[in-house]
Amino acid sequence: MESVRFTRRAGLAGAAAGGLALAGVRAAAATAPTATAAAGDEITIFAFDQVSIPFVQNLKVELRTPVKHPANPVVPRGGPGEPDSWAAQFYGSVIKVGSVYRMWYCAVGDERNELGGRPEWWKVAYAESTDGVTWVKPDLGLVSYRGNTANNLVAMDPGIGVLNVKVLYEPDDPDPDLRYKMAAHVYWDNRGNNHGTLALFGSPDGLSWTSLTGITPVDSMLEEIDLVIPALHAEPVGGLYRWEGNYHLSGQNGNPSVRPYHGRVARGWISGDFVTWSQTNVMAYARTDQHTLLGAGRSLEGEQQHEGVSVWNRGNVLIGTVGRWHGAADWDDVSIDLGFVISNDGVNFREPAHEFTFLQRGGLAPPVTVGNPSFEVLAGGWPADWTLDPPPRGQTAASSTAQAHTGTRSLRVQNVAGTPIGVRSARLPAQAGTPYRASMWVLTESGVPAQLFLEYFNAAGTRIGSKFVQPAASGTWQQVTVTETAPPGTETLDAMVWGTTAAEGVSYHDDIAVTPVDWWPTS
Repeated sequence: MESVRFTRRAGLAGAAAGGLALAGVRAAAATAPTATAAAGDEITIFAFDQVSIPFVQNLKVELRTPVKHPANPVVPRGGPGEPDSWAAQFYGSVIKVGSVYRMWYCAVGDERNELGGRPEWWKVAYAESTDGVTWVKPDLGLVSYRGNTANNLVAMDPGIGVLNVKVLYEPDDPDPDLRYKMAAHVYWDNRGNNHGTLALFGSPDGLSWTSLTGITPVDSMLEEIDLVIPALHAEPVGGLYRWEGNYHLSGQNGNPSVRPYHGRVARGWISGDFVTWSQTNVMAYARTDQHTLLGAGRSLEGEQQHEGVSVWNRGNVLIGTVGRWHGAADWDDVSIDLGFVISNDGVNFREPAHEFTFLQRGGLAPPVTVGNPSFEVLAGGWPADWTLDPPPRGQTAASSTAQAHTGTRSLRVQNVAGTPIGVRSARLPAQAGTPYRASMWVLTESGVPAQLFLEYFNAAGTRIGSKFVQPAASGTWQQVTVTETAPPGTETLDAMVWGTTAAEGVSYHDDIAVTPVDWWPTS
């Protein structure tokens, strides 16, 4: 592919021409946008659209916020060793094809801390659903991850780190290999710095993807010669849509422009063929506060938009969500809600209600504290805050000084085959829809060690969900974890050390903890 070079002269020429010739964009008549459509086409009119309905005196419109589904998160992170164990990030797309909802999202697994700053750990994963609530991550068998192809990663040829992905489905494309089109936010190597840019892929089935521009990534990043938009930092894949015969991308950057704005503003790129893109971009949307410059070194601060517009194309009008960035001097204090915007020309977006929060950000689930996690505190000779399931029939459990991972004591469990044994923590408050992770250190003296259970209960005290992990027998201390999302109706949870009916052995258990996954340390 012939490389695209951005120079000041070419940039000014492109800007003067609107960048259209460079992108092969189909020209449209310069008429004012209206709510008209060709004969037989559907027209969508929203009460909040003051272009389609400009005369609104004495009319009152109220925008309502959606209600989050109680089953959230409907696509939780995977368990240890799975490709999305660290992040199942919906910088992605959902498309309904036939009766199936198809989802593409960005996944990051356990290797995040092993690969340093290389973007190799950002991958594209796939899930599907028939109702939009219950999602399945199918074993696609396309990509080897940690020596195993039983995962839901799509095949990218060539492989590259993808931080944001948008997919467009065009079943009538005469080229079957282009019926699924992907725009990917990737990195390019700018003299040792990871800067954002655009990569383009096509697929016949949405699962096996091939570069449309013949890229040759190095360390999962593009080289400058493979860039399709100018050699600047941009995050161009917040939204992807087709409007009046042209392809559009909505993303963000904070680069200097003729009219400067503070921080991240929504920018748009346009293409006539999905391969060649405009070498200039449009400032598509900025919030009011961004007209006031805060100065150098304050890019995290202030009110900003984030990641461009995620668009729903309604034919004659576009609506979408956009990040409402609430800045701070430190990353840990930055927060983002979702705002709501509309466009009648496919290029310029506006808020139908000024500074309206469409969807408020969720908070972290409260921390969970397991009482007496190391079995150091005794009450009447038994570990305080723990309960032994009755009746003991040959099994024993007790706080012991024979072994300890930390402190001076641990829980010794002796299980006899044919009779189970359970030691439960006190029940702790939990939030439905929140994934929790239980952890335990275990050392095996003989036979099969006891399991670790994470149990969920409703308001009536009935167990409505559980998951367990079976430790491998080991004469040294090892940590095991189990992760499960609290089902709808959850009010409380507990951790349980459980010796099964079929097992026999002696094991020691220490430092038991339960943590909302959002709080789980990543390094």
